[in-house]
Amino acid sequence: WNACTWMLIANLQDFNSDSWINQAALRDLEVSESDFFTQYVVAAYWAVTTMTTTGFGDIVPNTNPERLFVMFSMVLGCSTFAYGITQI
Repeated sequence: WNACTWMLIANLQDFNSDSWINQAALRDLEVSESDFFTQYVVAAYWAVTTMTTTGFGDIVPNTNPERLFVMFSMVLGCSTFAYGITQI
């Protein structure tokens, strides 16, 4: 769901020039179905690196809605990790 929401935020902003998807150079004016798959794979990659607290920094939020969602994702990822550690 995290990758889907990350893509949805870019879509709701009409893929504007400041969006993460344009900054990552993934959006083209002539998007094909296979290009959407690539966009989703990159969104899933971002979600995994964020939720596992790896966060390489190659895909970053650039707008306020993206930043708010990223903060929520980080807190959720850390909370899930903390819960798992305390249950061992």
